[in-house]
Amino acid sequence: MSNRIIEEMNKIDIPRELSDRSKLGVLQAKSEMKMKMFKRRGFLFAASLLVGIGTYAVTNDLNLRDSQPEQTLFASPDGSITIPEIKLPEENSKANMIGLIVYNNKIYTQTDTEIIAKHANSLIGDKLGMTKGTIDEWSSHDEYTVEFASTVGITDVYSVKGYDQDFRIMTYEEKDGKVYAEIFESLNNITIENGEDLFGKLKIINNVNLAQIRYYSDFYNSTANYQNIADLNLIHSFFETLNETKPILQEDLPLTRHDYYNDERFRELIVYLNDGTKVRITLFEGGYVHYGYMPIYFKMEDLEIFNQVWVQLPLTD
Repeated sequence: MSNRIIEEMNKIDIPRELSDRSKLGVLQAKSEMKMKMFKRRGFLFAASLLVGIGTYAVTNDLNLRDSQPEQTLFASPDGSITIPEIKLPEENSKANMIGLIVYNNKIYTQTDTEIIAKHANSLIGDKLGMTKGTIDEWSSHDEYTVEFASTVGITDVYSVKGYDQDFRIMTYEEKDGKVYAEIFESLNNITIENGEDLFGKLKIINNVNLAQIRYYSDFYNSTANYQNIADLNLIHSFFETLNETKPILQEDLPLTRHDYYNDERFRELIVYLNDGTKVRITLFEGGYVHYGYMPIYFKMEDLEIFNQVWVQLPLTD
């Protein structure tokens, strides 16, 4: 793996689900600077392992999304945006990370797509290896170059049936009669020309069997207060339109991200796919769409189709 991987990380947006997935002891662990382990879907994760972005560490406080290092991305004249290779901070004492796996000279990280446990077995592809569980916030730089080094403990790693291995891999474990499966994605060192370059990889179109939407407050508080969207043709049209949209830089949003963190300007759209995956998409008022922690957004010019999805939840009082 290139030594560039151990240089300072370029601008990577904070995963929305980090708050939900890592609430147990995250802030306390960060302040104490020691490992506090907790079980997450059957794997041991370090509660203090968060993503280091530029000069600050991410906590589960979403407001910190507005504290961004100098913008390093730029849009090409044709409107495309190249997302650079993930680069890890040089100073380990300041470099905390989310779940990640090093495989085939690439870094795969946690994502906003989940596997529904009962469908996990049908998604297992070829076995790629076993994670070494060797990375924590005190790891040396050399440890990030080791194949299957990870922050997720020791577990088997597989390709995912139906998906490009360069984009998505999965971990899988059965323990005490329960299945624990996790998807990891590599969405860096790529060029995005339109929505299809990202959302096409997720294989959503004509593949949705359930769609739900919820407010920011429910998302932030991990409250399962979802509104089902009965019209799946609407969802199909939404993602068809999204595939045609152009990416924009975060700095091109009309408001700061913090300004969107309320029930009036934020919706989380969740789609359940026929293969057993569950995809979470963030919608910002005005036609802006975001997935995972990619440092780019998508602006839907067709506000009619966007607003038809948006109004599935009425404005709060």
